[in-house]
Amino acid sequence: MKAHIYLDALLRLNKMPSQIFKPLKQLSEESFKGLSIQALSAILEKFTNLQQDLADGKKTKRSISAKEEKTGGLKYVKTRELQKVLICHIIGVCLYLAPNQKLWLSVLCKTLKKDAAELKNYVKEVGFSMTVGKNPKTKETDLLISTLERQQHKKNASLSDGEGEKSKKPAVG
Repeated sequence: MKAHIYLDALLRLNKMPSQIFKPLKQLSEESFKGLSIQALSAILEKFTNLQQDLADGKKTKRSISAKEEKTGGLKYVKTRELQKVLICHIIGVCLYLAPNQKLWLSVLCKTLKKDAAELKNYVKEVGFSMTVGKNPKTKETDLLISTLERQQHKKNASLSDGEGEKSKKPAVG
């Protein structure tokens, strides 16, 4: 259940503008369906930069206290790099929650409102495999995303870390 709540929060954050000017409490109540302030704070810390406009027009990035947040002038900023991290996390959580850890790319495209070519790059970056197949719901050719490549990579890594060495026995002569 926690993964579903986390995914919902990530999707809501993804749909928000790149600069968010609301205080944390207001965001929690209005935009994130009452998600706890601690959980929302952790999500925002991971996927946004907190900036404060100073009187001289300069901006600063730093952690602030709850008292400072009430004074205004603060905003959460989703940079391009952090937006990429957010999308990669969304893809990972979607696949984690999907039956058999398989998901059609068209479903992600519709959910994230992104082009398939763009999302393929994110899927590759996360390390999931993609195979061409016929989507049973749409009856069209689609890409099936799965954790197969990632699992295979882990298996190969564990073999190269010495597990494969243990099975090799010296020839007795």
